Amino acid sequence: MIYLQTSAPAEIPSVWPLVERMIEDALDYGTSRLSGDDVYEFLCDGTMQLWTAWDEEGIKAFCLTEVCESPRAKWLSIFACAGENYERWVEYLSEIEAWARELNCDFVEMYARPGWKKVLTDYRTRHVQLEKRL
Repeated sequence: MIYLQTSAPAEIPSVWPLVERMIEDALDYGTSRLSGDDVYEFLCDGTMQLWTAWDEEGIKAFCLTEVCESPRAKWLSIFACAGENYERWVEYLSEIEAWARELNCDFVEMYARPGWKKVLTDYRTRHVQLEKRL
């Protein structure tokens, strides 16, 4: 059985060693706009949130979220979401979405690899992010 847990900022120092490699791998694969140290600081100060999916063997996946606001909207940004055997834990995204509703967020956004589009069929593609390394 898989369980979902969010970590309070005060818990990050003890949880970080269990997720650091997974997060840094995801950052390396992605656009590398943040380093692992940046994410750690944002988690410790509450700017970002860490959600982990785990079982008796350990952490299987993580999601990094950030609550964002503009004058016209409030939303939850899923900054990174990765792990093994996604079919065992992807259903827990609904709990993260429920948390966003409790915060009165208008929507959830996710920047993700194209493969997530096939899995998260209730999310729609609004834009495509194009990137060119210089």
